[in-house]
Amino acid sequence: MAVPDVIEPTLQTIQKHLQSGRRVWILRNYPRETLTAVPPPPITTRSSGWNQDRCIDAWIKQIDYALQTHAVRVSDHLPPPEEPVHPLENATVYRVEGWKNR
Repeated sequence: MAVPDVIEPTLQTIQKHLQSGRRVWILRNYPRETLTAVPPPPITTRSSGWNQDRCIDAWIKQIDYALQTHAVRVSDHLPPPEEPVHPLENATVYRVEGWKNR
């Protein structure tokens, strides 16, 4: 990966919005993870090459960690539908509010 901390501007924007009293909305189609340490950035090497899934997973974990350690509230805003839908369309909207320093 050419830029190792490519997610950092997004994390800073989330922080800025939450500190100013705005809300951040997260849409995802799988449960949030509970993380105990800062996840490492995605690792790509010349031999392994670019792996989109590995990079996206790492970035999601970095956002999850920032929100679970700093957000005041994270709540399901719209729970997934009761009726069967395609797995990629079975998403939950999370409303994130407030920012607390550790």
